[in-house]
Amino acid sequence: MDIQSQNVTVAQLLSVDQAAAALGVRPATIRKWLFVRKIVAVRLSGKCVRIPTGEVARLIAAHTIPAVPVGYVPKGRRGR
Repeated sequence: MDIQSQNVTVAQLLSVDQAAAALGVRPATIRKWLFVRKIVAVRLSGKCVRIPTGEVARLIAAHTIPAVPVGYVPKGRRGR
């Protein structure tokens, strides 16, 4: 995701704590992901970092497990 090519407003930016709460992880996890560049962020100054809401939505979508169809039986469990 390229932040420069998007129209992101301040209202669409989350603090590290807010992003962590939205994703159900600790703020330290968000900071680690920022360090290894797993997520996109906006550095406003020094240590002040904000995460776009779209980035949080991207992470949720990328790690969402689809529902299992009704009547689905995993391989290896048939006939038991």
